[in-house]
Amino acid sequence: MNLNTNGITKLSTKDTKELRDRLAFYEGLNYWAHQKDCKENRDYRFGKQWLDTEIIAREANGKETLTLNRMRKILNGMVGLKTANKPKYNVIPHSGDDAVLSSLYGQLLDTSFYNSNGMDTLRNVVMYGDGDNIGYFHVKLNTKGLPVFEGLDYSQVVVDPNSEDSLFRDAEYIYIKRWIPIERAKVLYGITDFDTGMPDGWTNKTYINSRTGSTDDVSVERMVDTSKRNVKIYEGYHKYIEAYNGGIRTRIKKEVIVGYNYIHCTVLPESIIDFPIIPYYVDFVNNPYRVGEGHYLKEVNDFINSSINITMEGARRNSNPETFLTEDMVDGDMKAWRSQYGAGERYFMIKKDRGGVTPYTVAGQPLNQAWFGLLNFFMSEQEFMTMPNQMLGFNDATERERKDMISKREAVLDSMKLALGHLDSAISQVGRVTIQYYRAYVPKDRVLYIANGDEKIKRYSILSKAGLNLDNQDSVNRYKKHRLEMGDNPNQVETDLSNARADKAFYVSLQDMYNPLMDDNIDVHVVAMSYSSSYLLQQFDRLMAMKQAGLHIDDEDIIKRSPIEDAERIAERASMNRSLMSENEQFRHLVEELKARISQLEGIVSQGKMAGIEQEHMYKAKKQLDDIKNKGYVRKKIEGLQSHQVIKEERMKANHEIELLKAKLSVLETEAIKEAKDSKDEAPETLGDILL
Repeated sequence: MNLNTNGITKLSTKDTKELRDRLAFYEGLNYWAHQKDCKENRDYRFGKQWLDTEIIAREANGKETLTLNRMRKILNGMVGLKTANKPKYNVIPHSGDDAVLSSLYGQLLDTSFYNSNGMDTLRNVVMYGDGDNIGYFHVKLNTKGLPVFEGLDYSQVVVDPNSEDSLFRDAEYIYIKRWIPIERAKVLYGITDFDTGMPDGWTNKTYINSRTGSTDDVSVERMVDTSKRNVKIYEGYHKYIEAYNGGIRTRIKKEVIVGYNYIHCTVLPESIIDFPIIPYYVDFVNNPYRVGEGHYLKEVNDFINSSINITMEGARRNSNPETFLTEDMVDGDMKAWRSQYGAGERYFMIKKDRGGVTPYTVAGQPLNQAWFGLLNFFMSEQEFMTMPNQMLGFNDATERERKDMISKREAVLDSMKLALGHLDSAISQVGRVTIQYYRAYVPKDRVLYIANGDEKIKRYSILSKAGLNLDNQDSVNRYKKHRLEMGDNPNQVETDLSNARADKAFYVSLQDMYNPLMDDNIDVHVVAMSYSSSYLLQQFDRLMAMKQAGLHIDDEDIIKRSPIEDAERIAERASMNRSLMSENEQFRHLVEELKARISQLEGIVSQGKMAGIEQEHMYKAKKQLDDIKNKGYVRKKIEGLQSHQVIKEERMKANHEIELLKAKLSVLETEAIKEAKDSKDEAPETLGDILL
């Protein structure tokens, strides 16, 4: 098929047939069988658990079609356990500043999650995988040109049936199919002469698979609806290998099939090497038709529904017996006849004349107790297959203790390790592809608004400027890479570097332009089960146990892992409070030391050891000392602080108090020395000489 590398192509008749053959192969018998099973699973979850023919037959016989939809409650509980928290990513750079890059990539992934309505999308995809059979994450760009992801269900994705990889990484094509208005398709893909007619042979019922030679009874669906207002598009992603610098590399090409005979192609940037469509499911099989929990719950739920309806039928027969009579037995009003014979509401007419035989009534028989035991067994079996009833409604009051519930949650999650492993792989792959999209589509001069740990938004400039460091080879390599990307001659770049080594002023003028998003030597993994309901509680309890055992665990670390809102902010405030309290304790000791020195000076004055001090000076000194003693409230207020804001204010007051104490002490020292000089032949030089 001869296609434009980028742009729209109108297909020839031969190319149209080739395209039809590929879609027919992808949407073969196995695909439609899987689609049917997925639809049945979803119908069961929404309460449609009887076939239409069963409903008609049961209603004709006066029987109920009651549905006990335990499946919906169980699936909701399982999804709740798996998606209680936002996933935590662990980004591992292979070079550069690991801490800086890891933090940056982590915040970018958090921002993408935030912009994607992440929790809702995550829960929808997990419900698709658990309830229907399979769900998909689709990484794409939003209207602002930033990477986000959306959820897709089983009916929207078509995968290469030869794929055997757990994440479909070995597929040749993966398609997203949807209907859009024809007028919109014309604008999006630049189509002018849109052909709505169906080509000959498009719905061939006896398609022969050119790859295997087998005959499949398939029918490729219409690409244009009968009203000719909407057109079906297949948004396909094609993975291929091309030669590159003496080796090979993987590329992704986007091929959008529009209607019957148009295809729009775009080669994605070279940084994108993985499919942006990532599956989630419960049970793996080595083909694209994976299996979820709903597939296994249907049969058990069928038995429970049948059992409940049989039980109701038995109860009704016991309370409302059935009466059998012939047509000639009723003469006139049926109501009067029932009153005469004491017949119930249910009766059956026998057409054959029984020759005046008296009508007879058949009373219902009580159900055997073994029947109820069997019903309870299947209900408990359904719990055994999924999760205990206590996890769904707390039926057992003795199991409501917090630690007991955490233990139960861990036990249930342990039983789901296979599905959780698939979820870990899917979320990790979403992170990798998201980073690839950031590199490919976010301009270097873009200023991002990214979310940090508290989901607060801050500005970040992708292209960072720093002084060139000739002693750092990474800095030199980044500088070279940036100059070459700007189109500069390689020889000129080397000349500038040589001049920089010889000329200091020229060296300072050069700028090292650093774009951390271009550091492609990274790996992305989600922290296992970080999205589960018990993850934070487990971390919190283990840290508390370690602290109680005597290990040195900071309060801030415990707060950060507690399941509360704004844990990061609270931990930051706690750290600040502890730092301020430590500083205030130092101020308190300094105040006590100054008070001790003043008390010593007060003793000298009170005992009259300074002979010849005038009464005026003595009065002044005593007044100053009284003022100092009245400041004893400083210590009391410091010890009663309750918040870091009060601590800051009191610390400023204490600091001011210390300065006042120092000033007053200095005045006392000066006056004491002066008076001592007046009363002694040998004048003292310091207050220490007086104290001696």
